[in-house]
Amino acid sequence: MDRKSTTFPAHVSSDTIARESGKTLKQWFSLLEAHVDELSLPEECASFINKEYGVSANLATFISLKYCAFLKGDSIEQETDKCFYTSATKTFPIGIHVLESYLTDESLRLSWLEPHFKPELINTGRNMRLSSRFNGLIQISFKGKGPQKCQITIQHLNLASEEAAIELQAFWKEKLNSLKKVLNVND
Repeated sequence: MDRKSTTFPAHVSSDTIARESGKTLKQWFSLLEAHVDELSLPEECASFINKEYGVSANLATFISLKYCAFLKGDSIEQETDKCFYTSATKTFPIGIHVLESYLTDESLRLSWLEPHFKPELINTGRNMRLSSRFNGLIQISFKGKGPQKCQITIQHLNLASEEAAIELQAFWKEKLNSLKKVLNVND
């Protein structure tokens, strides 16, 4: 299964965030930092903000993307238009740890990804980040769907434009299809 590219407005003002959510970005970042052990992906942060505080899904996603940018070094006040993202998802008939090894083991990773992709911040069996020469933040999450079935979701965050999101979505779909060929599995 593949998801379509999703984009959000390039900018939401600090005043709008405070008015619509009841908190400033600085307050949101402090709150998210207090839950850092349980909220390691932008989608988890957005879901938490949406469910626990009743903030709209779009605004919660925007806040979580700003939080990720903050963790990478952007200042809270920095107005950035890098808030487009894309994702690609595929389910494979293999266990979660086998699938994860195709990212963590260099020789297996090189069978379907270029050498500049390197795993970092690995949370075994759940998620990781990839560093690369591409702009943006690459988050990968795994979801077990049974003993021999696993879903991988690749999110490419903090992109500068909708065009970049569309281009990278096609790239990640192609890479997931390459992984399928390497694994020699059927849909």
